[in-house]
Amino acid sequence: MKIKSGLTAACLLVAGSLSTAVAQEVTIEWSGEVGESVGDTYIPMGTLLTASATFDSSIPPYETGYNDFVGDYADFEGHLIDFRFTLEAPSGEPIELTVPTHYEILAIDNYVTTISDYAHDATGGSWIRSNSYFLNSFDYDEVYFYLASSDEPEVLTGIDSFPIFNNFSVSPEQARYNQIFITYDGGFESLFVDVTSFGIAVTDGDGDGVADEADLCPVSITDETVSFGDGSVVADVENVYDANGCSIMDRYAACEVAEEEQPVRGIRSTRSGPSSCEKAVSYDLVADGVISYAEARMLRNALYEAN
Repeated sequence: MKIKSGLTAACLLVAGSLSTAVAQEVTIEWSGEVGESVGDTYIPMGTLLTASATFDSSIPPYETGYNDFVGDYADFEGHLIDFRFTLEAPSGEPIELTVPTHYEILAIDNYVTTISDYAHDATGGSWIRSNSYFLNSFDYDEVYFYLASSDEPEVLTGIDSFPIFNNFSVSPEQARYNQIFITYDGGFESLFVDVTSFGIAVTDGDGDGVADEADLCPVSITDETVSFGDGSVVADVENVYDANGCSIMDRYAACEVAEEEQPVRGIRSTRSGPSSCEKAVSYDLVADGVISYAEARMLRNALYEAN
């Protein structure tokens, strides 16, 4: 039985077990009010900055150690892959700058000379700093951001093979310090921001309401209604998700994947009708409280019709 051609491989739920993909990207987000600015654009106090930086967590630091100035530290090169921010004036209007506000670090202008990113967990606080330099035929451009905290909660809770970021939301009186400095194509902007919210971004790639890091089916089959036979037989049952982020159609797709992966012993006969795995899906869904008995009956009827 085929649910939909080309979609079964997208489901990571395998019969009897669940597996997840190893995430390579980590995105941190922060926001706060601009307290001071210097540059080509007038930015009123109270302007809201929202920023994010995405790192490749699979790239290890090229140097780690300890010194009396910063405490434990780790130096990275090339793991910052995206940096962006927006500005919203107190009136609610967006503010446009003379420099770009989105940098895809590994591809910008195709002129990348060096990228160095730093994360430090200091005895008296913690901070992260990222210097990214771009060189084109005409001038020398720099994109730089710096985040620091000296009080609890800190920006970092430690450094392993990758910085261990904290999540926090504080009052303006307890705001953390953030500077963004950019020179690009003749433009210049420098912002000083009082950060009141910081943390790792929660991503939900398939939009099922379960964060990718906890989603056992991060690329779900998202059809609104369950169907079989390449969509020719509709069960008239909503394709709902369970607490693990797997839809009903994900479960049936997993049965097909598992059956295809079974080793062939001797001559394989052509099977007619649903597999034992497919037959069990509706019963498991009822036991898990995902669907009702009536819905399970409709699933089984449509399953047998498609076979």
